[in-house]
Amino acid sequence: MKETSYFYSIILIIVFGLISSLLYSDQNSVVTARRIISEKFKIPAEKSVKIAFFDADSTLRVAPSGKPSANSPDDVAILPMLAGPMRKLEQEGYLIAIVSNQAGVMYGHITLEIARQALVKTINDLALKGVTIHYFDFAENEDSDRKPETGMGDRLAGLVKEKLGCAIDWKNSIMVGDSGWKKGKDLEPDGTPGDDFSNTDRLFAENLNKKYGGVKFIHPRDFFGWIKLGIKNFKDFPSLKEFLETHPEK
Repeated sequence: MKETSYFYSIILIIVFGLISSLLYSDQNSVVTARRIISEKFKIPAEKSVKIAFFDADSTLRVAPSGKPSANSPDDVAILPMLAGPMRKLEQEGYLIAIVSNQAGVMYGHITLEIARQALVKTINDLALKGVTIHYFDFAENEDSDRKPETGMGDRLAGLVKEKLGCAIDWKNSIMVGDSGWKKGKDLEPDGTPGDDFSNTDRLFAENLNKKYGGVKFIHPRDFFGWIKLGIKNFKDFPSLKEFLETHPEK
């Protein structure tokens, strides 16, 4: 009996070690510095880079604390059905970037470092699902970086040119975000009233389009296929929990 217990203990130690090694490897392979393009991004032969911009909150994650955005470095729950579409983007040569408004910093709810760590946690959790994020940025002030202004997109375009020696393929670039058609203000393309918290992601894409002649806005419900299961938005953690209870396979 003692030998069996000893054997199982050894097995558990080995398994734990392997898991820890994998997690450590993933944590050290993801981009952890803001406004730095990951070395994982492969420069296309044609020297023209397509960008896939993603919002963070209610697009890639929600906060288990119930706050609108992550309230601590670990206050992150990844939304379902992300992996397939995002892996496909990487296979198609896209530079995948997170651009997020983080007004909680400006209002003193969280620090700049907590906002950064929570996005790194988001990126690491996505990496565990086989999804690569090549770049992240966030706007902590009411300035030209804050969506719908184009500052975060302008900066990344400048870095692509300076660091990679490439132009941006704006016509094939996209913006995926939950702030499309603001509730009580906008009508969706089909004429129905908007149901989103804001419209800043759509207007960010439209402003980039006006400036550079490209960037298509896509709502995450369409990009990830949530709408096929009756989901228009994951507005908070309870809505994610309810979905997972009825769709545990997702």
